[in-house]
Parts: sequence; structure tokens; C-alpha cells
Amino acid sequence: MLLPGIRANRLITKGAYGLSQNPLYAVLILFLVPGVGMVLNSWIILTIAIVGYLAFRKFIHEEEELLERIFGEEYRNYCKKTSLFFPNPYRKK
Repeated sequence: MLLPGIRANRLITKGAYGLSQNPLYAVLILFLVPGVGMVLNSWIILTIAIVGYLAFRKFIHEEEELLERIFGEEYRNYCKKTSLFFPNPYRKK
């Protein structure tokens, strides 16, 4: 089942998506947050990290609901095998 404006007809679980459900957000966390902290060199980095995390969680929650509606059980199984942000070597495959 596809929703208006959605062109994908399969769930991508290979490549970066095989390591993380949200590879773009993970990269932003890894590079943007410390980078801004080094430039500003102050407590603002903590504020940016908290606000960023809350914003990411809101968007991720909406994306998860949409993907679950589209892909159902396939998406739920993918979530069980793949970490939200960073690869977890102890997670069951």
C-alpha cells in the first residue's frame, strides 16, 4: 500500500539502513553537535544537543508511524534488528 506522495514500494534495509534506522540523524549527531561545540566552546552545545534530540524524536516518531502503516510486520521486524541511531554489535540480527 502506498500513500500519496510516497514512491517507494519496498523497505530499504541494506547499506547504511542495515546499520541504523536513521543514518542521516546519526551523522548529524556525530558531526554537527561536537562541531558546533568546538566553535562555540560553551554550554550552548548542551542546549543544542537537547533541542536537536527532541526535534529528531518528533520527526522520527512520525516517520516510524508512517513506515509501520506502509510496511507493517516487515518494518516491525526491521526495527527489532536495527538500532535507532548507532550500530549496536550486541543486537540480535
